[in-house]
Amino acid sequence: MKLYLTRRAPETIWSSWNYFCMPEMEEKCARPPTTRVGVHYRSPELFHELFMLGKVEQSNSLLPRRIPQEADIAQYFGRELLHIDRLSQTPGDVLLLAVEHREQDLDGFWSRLSSSLGSYLGTTLQQYEGMVEVAEKKINTNDNKFFSEKDKKTSEHAEGEYQITKYRAMLQDDVEMIMKDWTECPTISQRTGWDYGCQS
Repeated sequence: MKLYLTRRAPETIWSSWNYFCMPEMEEKCARPPTTRVGVHYRSPELFHELFMLGKVEQSNSLLPRRIPQEADIAQYFGRELLHIDRLSQTPGDVLLLAVEHREQDLDGFWSRLSSSLGSYLGTTLQQYEGMVEVAEKKINTNDNKFFSEKDKKTSEHAEGEYQITKYRAMLQDDVEMIMKDWTECPTISQRTGWDYGCQS
């Protein structure tokens, strides 16, 4: 069985833009191409400006690849899911799980995971003793790239707030526009069993 973790599109896009720098637009963007506080600039307003530019000028080759356009957002996980589904040898051997489910409802997350895996393997799974401890930590976050510092507790990590943006989150207008553009959202919600609050 293949497990695939998903995350709501606005948070995924915002996190990626803050985590990675853009070689086509920014200096000192070496490999690995990740942002550095004090070197690269990020803000909700800059993201909004570039995001809206993409809506107006869909064919603009100067737009950074980290700012997806409307067509890209519609099926944001589509290419990966198509690839994974093609790898499936038997129906039901691909399980989609929502990251938010693990973070907000660990018992429900484990129930879904163990039920699907147990049925697939023909056995009953016992819950991993360290499951709670694992769920309480985040590693390789925007502020602690490549395990450069100790992992952070989930309770200490506000979703979408990063040091490089001075802990300011994506503008709500952009969140709402991305959710409207994310037309595959109902499919992702159905396959993960998690309510993403789809608007499309």
